[in-house]
Amino acid sequence: MAISITTAYPGEFLDKVLTKAALSNELVQKNLIHVEPNVLKKLYIGELTVGTLLQHRIEQPVSSDAQGTFTYVEKYLEPQDIMAYTEFNPRNFENIWRRWQPNGPMAMETWSAAAQAEFLEVFAKKVSEELGYQYINGVRVAGNNTMLINGIVPRILADEDVKVANITNNDNTYAKKFKKMLSKLPKALRNKSNLKFITSIADTDNYDEELKLNTYKNGDLTIQQTLAYNGIPVVGLAQWPEGLIILTLADSSLESNLFAGVAWNEDETFIQEDKVSAAGEKHFLKMLMKADTNIAFGDYVVIYDGREAAALAGGSTITPVAYKSVVNYTTTLAANASWSFANTNAILGSCVTIKNNQSGNFKITIANTDIAKDEEATFYFDGTNWKVKS
Repeated sequence: MAISITTAYPGEFLDKVLTKAALSNELVQKNLIHVEPNVLKKLYIGELTVGTLLQHRIEQPVSSDAQGTFTYVEKYLEPQDIMAYTEFNPRNFENIWRRWQPNGPMAMETWSAAAQAEFLEVFAKKVSEELGYQYINGVRVAGNNTMLINGIVPRILADEDVKVANITNNDNTYAKKFKKMLSKLPKALRNKSNLKFITSIADTDNYDEELKLNTYKNGDLTIQQTLAYNGIPVVGLAQWPEGLIILTLADSSLESNLFAGVAWNEDETFIQEDKVSAAGEKHFLKMLMKADTNIAFGDYVVIYDGREAAALAGGSTITPVAYKSVVNYTTTLAANASWSFANTNAILGSCVTIKNNQSGNFKITIANTDIAKDEEATFYFDGTNWKVKS
């Protein structure tokens, strides 16, 4: 990685070295995720539940009278190795900022502490920004340096227990969408103080505008209002996908439904800086980390995904082109046609909705699932196989 400089100030570089990242790890900053430190290999997140227990009194109960089945469900965090590494020559900056000029004899000149601090700050902020994106949207693909860990969004989309809100065209306001989502949430979670809607900045802006234009609210157009629905905060994230809304328990405590695992707390700020070689002039910055995310319980999440892209359908295969794709069959296919998914573009959480709107009265079979005329089915990719989402 090379460092390039574009500046209108050939002398002083004002108070900046490079453009500092405006974003950081949003999930952590906005108190939406519990970060578990010291996870070097694997950490299990489990829950023990039991069915209905109470019944009428029996004088002499026997085994057949027993009620209540204990069930243990668990997910896990398995942090993956991540590295940030760059090299640069401090001499490239000597003519920009006086205090960066080296000290000591030329054969042993050293880079000033102030210059080191500036580079370390910019390096750490940029790493935090990129890690924040991975926490939200990342999908781990070996050999691909842009796909490092499995983030919260793909984890949610790939979980078969996640509840999907049935949003129709009549639900044309955010208030109506939030109402439908809230109706799908287990009643026991309704009064939890850490219950939150999580959405994109664009969606929160639109909701804010919706509230201001509501004559009953009579909102102040000069300020952004406190965004909530029925007392539940609506939190917008800059790196969250537009059109995707989730409702779940989210904070930094162990009661959160969103988890991250890291090797050590200081890994995100511990940076190694030194010369690349003793005889050379180039320096390096290096940071090693381990990180992973997951949700504790899929049935504690309600999702609305308003994103949509047309999937590619050819021959007898369907190829998704985005996280959420739609195939709408309107022309008559061969009677009782059978189709399968191509995994070429499938990544964790990919979702495809198949709509059978053929002119002929024929069913479509997708991955061993029959879809009758005028019906539809939604499938998701769990990282290995395509499954029907209930």
